[in-house]
Amino acid sequence: MNKVGILTLHRAVNNGAVLLAYCEQKILQQLLPNSKVEIVDYSSTITRKYTLRNLIRRDFPFFDRGYWIKWHNLSRFVKQNCELSSESCKTDDLGRVQRFIQRQGYDTVIVGSDIVWQVREKSSFTQLPPNIYFLPEIKEIKKISFAASADRSQFSLLDNANLRQSLFRLLNDFQFITVRDEATGGFLKKLGFPETGFYFMPDPTILWDFSELVERPMIWNNVNKPLAGLAGGSRVIRARIAELLIQKGYQVVDLLGNPAKEQLTVPSTYTLAQRLGVYSQFDLVITDRFHESILTMKLGHAPVIWMETVDRYTEPISKGRDLFQRLGISDMIWRYEGGEVLLNLDDYLNKWQRLSIDVKARFAVLREEAQTQLNRIQELIEG
Repeated sequence: MNKVGILTLHRAVNNGAVLLAYCEQKILQQLLPNSKVEIVDYSSTITRKYTLRNLIRRDFPFFDRGYWIKWHNLSRFVKQNCELSSESCKTDDLGRVQRFIQRQGYDTVIVGSDIVWQVREKSSFTQLPPNIYFLPEIKEIKKISFAASADRSQFSLLDNANLRQSLFRLLNDFQFITVRDEATGGFLKKLGFPETGFYFMPDPTILWDFSELVERPMIWNNVNKPLAGLAGGSRVIRARIAELLIQKGYQVVDLLGNPAKEQLTVPSTYTLAQRLGVYSQFDLVITDRFHESILTMKLGHAPVIWMETVDRYTEPISKGRDLFQRLGISDMIWRYEGGEVLLNLDDYLNKWQRLSIDVKARFAVLREEAQTQLNRIQELIEG
């Protein structure tokens, strides 16, 4: 029996990262019935320090209990719903991680999904590459990437010829490369890969039906206004957008857990399953969070406006833009270049209505198109 390890960011305190790890494992277990598929239980010291920093506040009560509960709930979800390697590894020492992975006896290691190939000087999950997500110096195994992303990378760092050549050499050792977005395709081309050297693969949360996880909680039932979910942008931008929403008669729900006066939020005690249940209740969502968009469109019926701000994306190449273009709803992208917040809500709502789209059907098309790449992965591993 083949042994397959998934190397992803399942220990991040992030709903999307945990859900996609679950979905990816389910997809691969279904695809590879003759293989043992497990998640490599690795997390970096950088990730753990980032998590601990988020637990501490500058003002009273100093300890963010809500964040701690979310961390606990997501960790419990992973433990109860995912199959992990029998050993775990928590370090930034590349040599130790390499030896840890080699001890597991994998025939294949699948890297991704998520922003595993992000190139940044300061990252919340790993060191500058080449790091373990490029599988350096790990021999005699098959290497495959599954919807890997380099989203929000500092691509200027690739002007360093030594780094560029090193990453090309490492990724050229992969038997099959699939990426999640156009920005990552540009990253690979800058390294020297041809257009034919990689393939598109949708995010695992698009490919897998996770509706069996959803628990619809009794929340906001007494609100007699349409609900608008808001996630993303700076505090100033969110405040201005919230003001516009309130003027239009919406009750604003801050999805980041930091509601201003008169806003609602999702209770910090909610499990991942309960959080999934709130998306069907929205009448509008404005976000710069990739999985907030996907969850709203898969689990609900609300219009979604993708917020692409210049501080997060200097160039208009965000993963959300890529997704919306693939779904044929690029008219729902709002690009904010700074200055006054000019967001014509009526215009976007009219666009959504005019598009007359069935987003769920377009997700189905993406799934159908992905089958060719999934079949190729199956052939490489079990063929």
